[in-house]
Parts: sequence; structure tokens; C-alpha cells
Amino acid sequence: MIETPDLLILDEPTNHLDFESITWLEEYLGKYQKSVLFVTHDRYFLDRVSNKIWEIAQTQLFEYKGNYADYLESKAIREENESAERTKKESLFKKELAWIRKGAKARTTKQRRGSNASKHWNQV
Repeated sequence: MIETPDLLILDEPTNHLDFESITWLEEYLGKYQKSVLFVTHDRYFLDRVSNKIWEIAQTQLFEYKGNYADYLESKAIREENESAERTKKESLFKKELAWIRKGAKARTTKQRRGSNASKHWNQV
């Protein structure tokens, strides 16, 4: 950090640091004008320093703007929306399955269109 790289990559930056060192690091990163990518389990640090969070879950990448508190709120909303969509799809699937099991009589009573179909019906 003596130089000013375009990207800082920090892995668990608060591990083994005392309170004063963490405070210094948070202030330093708050003023840092370039990009910082860090991986941390320190939720307090994450809440105070981050402005964008990426989550990898079940082979998908999700991006959230804001700090850790914003992430928690946005993630909860995303999961509620996904759950509602899943419930809606399951309901539609059940209705379609019930319709198929009834025998789908509407398809067997429709008139056929086209000259070949009318020739067939005229011959019967």
C-alpha cells in the first residue's frame, strides 16, 4: 500500500489486527480513490467499508450495491421474490397437470382446417 495500485486485493484484512489498526485501515480504505476487493468474515468492517457486495450462491453471482446492512435487506427481498415466482410456477404447473389428467377434451372436438381435413370429413 506504499504505492497506489489500481486495485487492492485484501484477504481477511482485519485478522490479527488490534482495534487501532482496524480503525486506521477503515479510514485509509474510505479515502482510497481506486478499487478495493476484499474477502472478509468481519461483518462490522464490511458494513463500514464496502459499497458493493458480490455473493456467489449455487453457481450464480449476485451483485448488491451498498454496505453489509443494505446487502442483507436486498438479499432478503431477492429471495422473497424468487420464492413468490417459484410458488407461482408451481401453481401453474399443478393446474396444467390437472388439465392434462382430465383428458384435454377440448382438443379432440376442434374442427380441422384445410383442404385435406375437409376432404377426409366429406368422405366419411
